[in-house]
Amino acid sequence: MYKNKPLPALPSEANRQNSAIIRNQSRVGTTSTQEDSSFFDERTEHANANNDGQFKTFDHPQYAKDEVLDIEVNVPHDEWMHMRNMIRRTEKAEGKKKKWYQCQFPSAWIIFSRSITCWTPLILPLFEIRGKLVQQAWREKFALFTIIITICTIDKMQISILGRVYNIKGFPHPTFAGINFSNFERTAGGNDLTFMFQQVNLHCKGLFIPIQPADSSGNVYNYFPCILLSINDHIAPNSSLNPEKSGCHGSTFAKKAISVLKFSGDIYYNWDDVRSPDRNYIVYNGQVFDMDRLQWIVPNIRLPDILKPMMIKSTNMFHGQDMTFFLQKNNIQLAKCMEEILRIGVIDTISIGCVISNAVSSVTLTIIVGSFRKESDVEEKLNESSKNHQPPLNDEYNNKNREGLSSSISSVNQSINTDFLKQYFDFSLKYTILLVAAEHSDNMHDLRTTLDSLARTDYPTSHKLMMCIVDDNKMPTTNVYVSVMSDFITSPDEVVSHTCVSFANNKKEFKMIKIYAGYYKYRSLDGKVHNVPMITMVKYASEEKKDPASEIFNKRDSKIILMNFLKHVMFNEKMNSLEYELFTVIRTICKVTPDYFELVLMVDVNTKVYPDSLAHMIACMSHDDKITGICGEIEIFNKSDTWVTMIQVFEYYITHLQRAFESIFGCVTCLPSCFCMYRIKVTRSSDGNWIPILINPTIIEQYSENILDTVHKKNLHLGENHYLTTLLLQMFPKRKTVFVPKAVCVIVASNTFYAFLSESLRSINSTIHNLLELLLIPNLCGTFCFSMKFAIFLRLVNIVVLPTTTIFFFYLIIISSVDPYNASFFTLFFRTLVLVLPAILIFLITFISRREITNFIWMIIYLLSMPLRSFIIPIYAFWHFDNFSWEESITKKENFDSSRIITKQWVDWEYENRLKRRRQYSIS
Repeated sequence: MYKNKPLPALPSEANRQNSAIIRNQSRVGTTSTQEDSSFFDERTEHANANNDGQFKTFDHPQYAKDEVLDIEVNVPHDEWMHMRNMIRRTEKAEGKKKKWYQCQFPSAWIIFSRSITCWTPLILPLFEIRGKLVQQAWREKFALFTIIITICTIDKMQISILGRVYNIKGFPHPTFAGINFSNFERTAGGNDLTFMFQQVNLHCKGLFIPIQPADSSGNVYNYFPCILLSINDHIAPNSSLNPEKSGCHGSTFAKKAISVLKFSGDIYYNWDDVRSPDRNYIVYNGQVFDMDRLQWIVPNIRLPDILKPMMIKSTNMFHGQDMTFFLQKNNIQLAKCMEEILRIGVIDTISIGCVISNAVSSVTLTIIVGSFRKESDVEEKLNESSKNHQPPLNDEYNNKNREGLSSSISSVNQSINTDFLKQYFDFSLKYTILLVAAEHSDNMHDLRTTLDSLARTDYPTSHKLMMCIVDDNKMPTTNVYVSVMSDFITSPDEVVSHTCVSFANNKKEFKMIKIYAGYYKYRSLDGKVHNVPMITMVKYASEEKKDPASEIFNKRDSKIILMNFLKHVMFNEKMNSLEYELFTVIRTICKVTPDYFELVLMVDVNTKVYPDSLAHMIACMSHDDKITGICGEIEIFNKSDTWVTMIQVFEYYITHLQRAFESIFGCVTCLPSCFCMYRIKVTRSSDGNWIPILINPTIIEQYSENILDTVHKKNLHLGENHYLTTLLLQMFPKRKTVFVPKAVCVIVASNTFYAFLSESLRSINSTIHNLLELLLIPNLCGTFCFSMKFAIFLRLVNIVVLPTTTIFFFYLIIISSVDPYNASFFTLFFRTLVLVLPAILIFLITFISRREITNFIWMIIYLLSMPLRSFIIPIYAFWHFDNFSWEESITKKENFDSSRIITKQWVDWEYENRLKRRRQYSIS
């Protein structure tokens, strides 16, 4: 908890003498001249409004005592700080070697990835994969592929003996002199070992007469060659093979080894297989016998006369028929004999197990269909029933002209009547920052569209601040952003640059930023011109580093700049010159200090926000303090632009319903960066304390991490919006991230396949790694299968096995087309429903409720794009797990000297600024 204390005011002459004690006894002060006494008696507006006459006093640090070196210095403070920084830089350059116990040991994931790729360090350089981090990324990708393949595949090391299937995985075959059993599973797996385990000298004794018996009792050692056969192999082997009979397991001990193997089931044949003209099968008591095998009998055995015509298909009068009645009536011993040596499987019948299995599958299918239907109903009813997902605006507001409301409060210089505003809004107004994180490729049209939509939102201009953080890439981007503003508090030609720390390109570096503060003007429908406070921050490369490639910054860097600024303001920490300048301009154009702001809306340049969306989102935040983040519905503007945009329309709609379902649990796993709102802090009404949310130090520290030395960390930060949502859920698992369907925006979707492929790659890879992080949260909503963690696990598995599932689905379609009789139509029907049922149900519900036939067209296009979405793009994304510009992080190893940026308390900056203005005023 943190006390909701106002920012400290400047000291007066009466109480400045005791300020050293108040400032933690870290500095000693001197008395100012009488000329400046009236100057120091000034008070800031914020302090006058909140301190009730109680002001903290601070002394101007002219001379200092260094606490680190524990020495007193009688030199000006600024000179001593410069000297101490030089000492620190010298000590840092010398560097002290860490002890062994101070070193950070590799994580379990790093150890695993290195263990299974221990053979790669000497091979990777041959394929131009060099560098420690690059090779580590490849090894982690290989480890991820190993896990994915393990999940997607099933290893069945099976053999067949007399039509019975056994699993030999892990079977320790006894050693035998002269035979290598190291590859036993690979050699024997998938084969028929019936001739290796022949049942001799049982019921066939007396029917199969040996020419040369093995003993005086007339026993024989084998009837067939002791060799391996392929399943359903009908090529007669050479009967003279294996004359030593080394593969025959004739002993009682060897035959008992079969009982150790795990029995998997019988091989099944249907009547079409039995009647096939290419086979010589008969049926006895539900068992299938292969009479062709009688042709493979060894020369030492003489067959009975009854079997000689049956061994040839053309002379076998029982071919493809059931001989059960004939054999049981005439020769039961012959039937038992053929069962011991000729059995290859059983006839396919609907057994009790199959009936139960079909019943279970039907019940499962019913449950899945019902779950999809129930989920769709809940998602659709979310628009109507949930209080938290509708802005509780008064009817008087809904019936009035909203432009009239905006015009009545258009000028921030007017006095704000809070009671007048509350009669239209049934929730407390909150100061909100409207952040536009721009890219270097944005143009004037997209910019104007976004800013106009934000300015025209039905929310008082006195409580919203438009802020643009933009990159300057030697394009007219800066001029574009500055040209839309007016009434600058400082002329654009006189704006000075400030040095700050940037986290772009995953490394710390110095950047120059200029702050332009003024107002954004727009004309309402009634012709009136309105002003909205607006700040534009333009980022440049530093003066000593003008590399054009380094001028392209990511959105994460822009968000970190704002988050760090708000953290320093709320916690009253030291700030740099950029943050102090930002503090000053906000207080000037908004008439309040930045610590009043509680919410921040983040949008992209190509986003057009509906007028009532901002009010809906703030209403939810105001009525439920447990909400940390909100996202709204995103519609595509260029739906029919190209085939690439067409396949995205229905996917966006399904994504909205998924977020709506997650919102019921208060756990939306991804708040899109193009349109979402975060809570900066939440104030408790009971005691006035506040809790940092977006500006939580732990969240900012992890979000701004620049040492991304693993593929997992890289992919986490690849989806910067997804990772920020993950951090919020990790830090505040008992709070909520919700979806508000009433808050709507329109975006321009990617219309080229390359851009769409790049977005899909980032989305899939970041989703997989962020879902893995969410699974580690111990206390998400729900219990066991009825929990958000279980839903996240199912979603993660679905993404990983999606390519394999798609291949299996099309395999079933091909098999069903080629051989309809043998096709598993129930399995095909089940897989089809699982894949397409969500889309069909969504279409039916929306068509019945809204009568929108166009959704049917988008659904068909979406289903036709399944091979691309479910197989090609996921495989491409998996293969590019390690596709990053690692060279940007490892080739330029420059020492980062943070002492270049001077940080001070706000009162110190304010003191110096006022003193400077006072002296300028005296000179003039």
